[in-house]
Amino acid sequence: MKTHPLRSVDCQLLYETYAPLDSDAVQTLIRKTIGHFGLDPVACRLMVTSTEADIYMLFGDMQIMVTQSSPLTQKTHLTGSTSDLMTQNVFSDAPEVIEQCHAVTSISVRKFGMGGVDLPENIAKVMGPDFEAFCDSKKTRFAMDLTKMLAAQIGLKTPCKGVFWGPNSYLLPVKTFCNFATDDNPTTLFIRSHFYSPIQSVSDKRAIGVAAAGSEYLIGYQVQFDPCTLPPEYMVSNLLAFVGFCYQREEVFPDGDVFGMTADEKIRITYEKTDEDFPDRIVLCVQSSAELGISGGDRPTIQNQYDESGEIQSSKISDVDVSDLDPDDPVDAAILQRLYEVKKSSPQNPDSAGASEPEQKHHDKTAVQSSDETAWRDDVRETGLTGTPRKRVPPSSRPSMSELREFARQAQVAGEPERFQKTSFLQKFLGKFQKS
Repeated sequence: MKTHPLRSVDCQLLYETYAPLDSDAVQTLIRKTIGHFGLDPVACRLMVTSTEADIYMLFGDMQIMVTQSSPLTQKTHLTGSTSDLMTQNVFSDAPEVIEQCHAVTSISVRKFGMGGVDLPENIAKVMGPDFEAFCDSKKTRFAMDLTKMLAAQIGLKTPCKGVFWGPNSYLLPVKTFCNFATDDNPTTLFIRSHFYSPIQSVSDKRAIGVAAAGSEYLIGYQVQFDPCTLPPEYMVSNLLAFVGFCYQREEVFPDGDVFGMTADEKIRITYEKTDEDFPDRIVLCVQSSAELGISGGDRPTIQNQYDESGEIQSSKISDVDVSDLDPDDPVDAAILQRLYEVKKSSPQNPDSAGASEPEQKHHDKTAVQSSDETAWRDDVRETGLTGTPRKRVPPSSRPSMSELREFARQAQVAGEPERFQKTSFLQKFLGKFQKS
């Protein structure tokens, strides 16, 4: 899956005083990290430009750089990160730590390209971004995994006071960073929930937006909720789940589709173009949600059920009122035929056996959920049950979107949330990573 170009993955370890590891120790850690991914550590070669403090190594078309000799003089990016809400919750003394730190170890993993030399602009356009940057979700993920694991190992072996993760400007205490780094979920460290709010009058319904900072390097798009009065924890959980599952299935959902935790929840997906140097956006907007008390009315919906690996298990169409369709009309007849084909090919839910089509309901127990991942679909994401997953069934024939998409969209308009709940969602999200 194509992603927004990332020239290098950068991470900074902050120290009060100069505290470098010796050259052999750093080389050992780099090769150990390479071996962790099942790759040959012998293929990692030391560059002649290395010194006792600054270790540069080549691995395939990547350069791994650990620079320990630079003083910490430029702090603007660090002080800017202290105002981030997520950082404030896990690193409340960050401003004091930054003030006390005067040394830094920089870790970078980058595409080596033409020996690390920047190409002229006209040549770079001809070669394409893949030549000098990570532009693929799997390759970018590997570079970030390599960087975070190396940074965690060095951070634990030195008197490190804080870590700045460059791709999404996350500033964290070293223990929290290491806990994040050892989590296999890519959204834990690689996505930072960035809260923002426009200038507005003081109100109980203050509008807040949330962006998934770093999502462009996993799925190619900046994903966000525009400022609204939705509960922040609701937006965060849906952002992380949306990005995580799109990455897992290696495909983003189509423009205009909806998804939700249940059949009663629909969140609209809208694509927005941006300037050439910035990632395009995916904006999420709640259309209906029983949990939030937002009603958008019943609408025809193509429901796809996915397993935890992102593969479709079954398809069906719900909330379709066929009473107004004229079987003698060619368009209506085509729609009725597709509805019949989907219903005939879809496995019938035992709990709804014998019910007529208008009476059949969506049942949560038809979904499958592993202990860590939720089963998703591009139009409706279903909650699953714990326990042994049911036997997989092959996907049914999906209706032609050219026949049904316009039909399903006609009455779909975004609903406006009516209430705002204050909960300790940051503590819930970050709590498991703050244990000593």
